Amino acid sequence: MSLDFAATQRFLTGLWAMEDVGRPAFRLMGWNRQEYQPPPGLALDERYRDNFINQMRTALEVCTYPDDGMPLLNSYIHIGMHASAFGCPIVREPGQEPKVLPVVRSIDDFEKLGQPRHSEETRLGMQYIELLNSQRRPGWRVTHTDLQGPTDTASLVWDYTDMLASGYSDPQLVHELLDRVTRFIVQFECEQLKRVPDLNLNHNPSVWLPPGMGISASEDLLAVVSPQWYREFGLPYNNRLAEIFNGIVIHTCGKFTQNLGVLAEHKLMRGLNFNLGEVDIEPLLDALAGKTVLLPRLGLGGGGSGEQLLRRYVDHLRKNRLDQVHHFYIIDGDGKRPLEDVLKLLKELGIAE
Repeated sequence: MSLDFAATQRFLTGLWAMEDVGRPAFRLMGWNRQEYQPPPGLALDERYRDNFINQMRTALEVCTYPDDGMPLLNSYIHIGMHASAFGCPIVREPGQEPKVLPVVRSIDDFEKLGQPRHSEETRLGMQYIELLNSQRRPGWRVTHTDLQGPTDTASLVWDYTDMLASGYSDPQLVHELLDRVTRFIVQFECEQLKRVPDLNLNHNPSVWLPPGMGISASEDLLAVVSPQWYREFGLPYNNRLAEIFNGIVIHTCGKFTQNLGVLAEHKLMRGLNFNLGEVDIEPLLDALAGKTVLLPRLGLGGGGSGEQLLRRYVDHLRKNRLDQVHHFYIIDGDGKRPLEDVLKLLKELGIAE
């Protein structure tokens, strides 16, 4: 818990390695938002201009907290970066997140699918990473492009419902797409690392992951598919990423209780990120506490629901003598609740010192 970023890195290296570091980690967000204006003459593509300004503001905010955050510049543009390499159109509408349209709408289209290749979107992503790297300050890091994991990317390339059903009727084609997706992910990550060797490979949540200790992937299908489906189509490709990058950190939205057993089967699963208000807290902790770093995200703003969830989470760990150390709490604020009150609560719960 320090503004000394070298000390924070040492602490987090031990946490990610599942060493006994004495306390969990936490990151605060939203209490000390900073102002930032791009320097005159800096060329900013309109497709990432707003995100660039927000990332600079967020990194400056991190520098105001005595927590375990690192100033990171997240190179997020949209979730379809990898899918665009397969020919998926990206539709931009004012005031909305870019939409990804599938290039395979039914199994009859599959034979038309070619091998992935760089697109305007992937080139934009590389350009943005290089821009962020040129603007970072001492101690700051750039985070890799938003990585939808193998199953999530495949469900963007191939119509979501049709792909899930084809896992039962034509599994070999689903595996073929997942293999192509995974190979492209590896290629694209390696190209990013050539441009920025100390790239932070943890995009969601954007917290620091030590170099050589894994890569993050968003796998939201965990919440909607059966364990049998995910064990066949998700686990092998996540494990391939883990083998290549020495670990994997998984982000998922929604309630994924049915797949807790499959999650525990991952090789080198460094961490699991989730929204605390969406999960079944007790089964999740019973299944995974002490086996990997858990990264719950919650809001501690003006309302009381976030605090109730956090107390329930910590109380279950204590009552059942589960690992209380290997957790990384991501705490959002809306500015309505004083930061001093939040830090007092975190100290009471044994999260902050």
